[in-house]
Amino acid sequence: MTERDAKIIELLTRRPELTHREVAPAFGITACRVQQIAARAGLLRDRRLREDEKATIRSLYKRGMLLAHIAHDVCRDELTVRSHLIAAGLHQPKKKDPPWSAADADLVRRQYRNVSARALAQQLGRTRNEVIGKARRLKLHEARAS
Repeated sequence: MTERDAKIIELLTRRPELTHREVAPAFGITACRVQQIAARAGLLRDRRLREDEKATIRSLYKRGMLLAHIAHDVCRDELTVRSHLIAAGLHQPKKKDPPWSAADADLVRRQYRNVSARALAQQLGRTRNEVIGKARRLKLHEARAS
């Protein structure tokens, strides 16, 4: 254990009300690094989101920041951030794509080589990426001319 790590652990032990975000600047490291040092020393904290973390997550999300970046900024995993935003009514869970019918799959099989993926997608009411993905799963992408 480094001298710096020992000082961080001592500070967190003496002043448990301090957040990792408050301790980090004093040592020139990130809050995530403070969290790692504390966890290695067995100083685990309540993992529930605090109100200030919730406010930060909502604020960053409203400004258009990606969930992965928000998670990094608040030292939480992406699932925790996503779950909070869904519970707050700010983020919609990704909708599952409807299953492919045999007729739709057959249409892709017959027309994929001759019709653009975009045109097929419009015809099927799906996205271009869904059509390309289905063609890959049907092993049609290898036979298609670029």
